[in-house]
Amino acid sequence: MLSIFETIGLLSTIQKWMTIFEYKTDHKSRTVRYFLRIFLRLPIFYAHGYAIYDIIIIFKGYFFFASHESLVLMTVSITDLLIIKVSSLLVMFFFAIMQKRHLKLLNDIMNFEMKWVDVLSAETFERRKRIKWKYNLQFILLLLHNFSYNFYFYFQVEEQLGRQINVVIWYIAFICQSAYVDYIVFYLTGYVNVFLMSLSCLNPETLSVNDRMKFLLFLKEYFTMLKKINALFGIAIFGILVTHLTEATTNCCFILVILTDTPANNIELISLFILFCSLWTMGNIFIMLRISKVGDYFEENVTNLFSRIAASYGEKEQTNRFDFNTKNILLSHLHAANTIKIGCIVHVNGNVLLKALTLLIANLAVFVQFRQFEIISPREWVEP
Repeated sequence: MLSIFETIGLLSTIQKWMTIFEYKTDHKSRTVRYFLRIFLRLPIFYAHGYAIYDIIIIFKGYFFFASHESLVLMTVSITDLLIIKVSSLLVMFFFAIMQKRHLKLLNDIMNFEMKWVDVLSAETFERRKRIKWKYNLQFILLLLHNFSYNFYFYFQVEEQLGRQINVVIWYIAFICQSAYVDYIVFYLTGYVNVFLMSLSCLNPETLSVNDRMKFLLFLKEYFTMLKKINALFGIAIFGILVTHLTEATTNCCFILVILTDTPANNIELISLFILFCSLWTMGNIFIMLRISKVGDYFEENVTNLFSRIAASYGEKEQTNRFDFNTKNILLSHLHAANTIKIGCIVHVNGNVLLKALTLLIANLAVFVQFRQFEIISPREWVEP
């Protein structure tokens, strides 16, 4: 029996340093335990310590921006930096506060599956074995996405600016902050998808009359578990969605500025920057698409399951109490299709992605208007 946490492979393993903060050190001495707990948290201290320091520096006005002569461009640059740093800090603090609740949820889900292992078909666990490699591949691709071309871009810019070790350390921390948020959203969406996959493996059509009541009790507890997942993961998923929408907007603004305002003295460096801004934007849109697909997958599996239950119900006798319970559950879920959602704040499905892209275009239009107003305004109006 492969659990959900084991199915998502490396995406779940790395959560020991990101969201779970639980290290197995009970067999060690007290001194060694304290040392390991501090040592294993050093990556978190490094990345988020830099984030806190940068936020303080930005608000004090000591942070250098190449676009200091333009208030609009400086605002976009500040927004781009702050959204990454603030979001990584908020997600870290959220899961640090919710650590016990997070661990309890993982244990509850595991106990739930062990309790109902006879209801969950063997196909469920076979499919988990088959798809585990996909989540390990996602871990590797995400690592390459965050570190490969970002470092290549830095080393290309470094030839123009000169190498400074403090800038290298800062840049690595900056990439880690961005990767931290991405790995968490892949973990959250992967966990929800694997949990929902069980619905497509159920076979209500083959149940006998005696097994149907047990199946209905399973469904009741299943959706209770799903509500717990929504309550904990939904807030983080929604916050990360907003983060990537803002990042996509700022990256598109940078592309517009380069295309319209930057002189073509160094066409190679300009082309490189446009390429990487485009990759950053596509990465943000892909993650928004992944989040929206979670809601679509949810609705698809739930609707399909209850449609099959309804078809099975129509083929059986309707004169016993088991059919009466089936009918009540069908009515309560099929007539509440609009309430299917991931998270307690907003419906997350394909419509969310369309709304996010619409908002992105609207933000770009506002940016262009502010930039045009700044250009045609008197010089003293735009200087800080």
